[in-house]
Amino acid sequence: GFPKIDAKYFGIGPKEVWTVGAYTGSGKTFFCLQLALNIAKSQHKVCYFSLEMASESLVSRLWGNLAQVHPAKLEYGLLTLEELQLKINSRTELLALQNLLFMDDQTYTVTSIKNTVRDLDRMGKKPEVVFVDFVQNIQSQDDEYKKLTDAIVEIQKFAKELDIAFVIASQVSNVEAKEGTDSKIIGFKGSGGLAAATDFGLWLEKKVDYEAEYQAFSDIELTFRKVRRGPNAKIKLKQYFPSGRIEEAA
Repeated sequence: GFPKIDAKYFGIGPKEVWTVGAYTGSGKTFFCLQLALNIAKSQHKVCYFSLEMASESLVSRLWGNLAQVHPAKLEYGLLTLEELQLKINSRTELLALQNLLFMDDQTYTVTSIKNTVRDLDRMGKKPEVVFVDFVQNIQSQDDEYKKLTDAIVEIQKFAKELDIAFVIASQVSNVEAKEGTDSKIIGFKGSGGLAAATDFGLWLEKKVDYEAEYQAFSDIELTFRKVRRGPNAKIKLKQYFPSGRIEEAA
């Protein structure tokens, strides 16, 4: 659903694992939701596991994206008459996606993620792309390093088993958060196994002017730091407000 990315890498392939890394507040969830929305609008089934936000908030973000209305105003009912009309107008578009976009905010282990996807498969609703947002919140009795290392290996095996793709949102290491796109390593937080297993390692960095009272958009730099089937690249994006919609920059 992002033309430059699709032209360069031919979209997300079956059995692939894409990891989107960013530090807190840089738009990981907005970007992953935009990706999920783009995929669903292209008539491909998506399953989105949120290990952080409630499904209601995610749906508000999706609806706000379509309606061009602030998601929080949708979620809490703080709409002007004009915004209410935009919400109503976009309802049909959102409902058209209900059989293509499955949201889950109650799943916190790799085993339960796999079971849910298998259940969808048995019902004839197997997703082509599964999102995990974000991987550091996966629960396990092990320490963080072993937990994340085991999780990414299990996800990688499961993607191959069911012939599906995974997109994983991840926090980044303190070193990489400090150095940004100048870092010489791909430092996802908690385990080097994340970088080793991923087919596409992405870095998301938002350029924000905190002095500005109001911004119509923020520039986002999306850097492909690891690519198994092509060269690394840097793509310019824009996040538009108040909806949070993300598009490629012209």
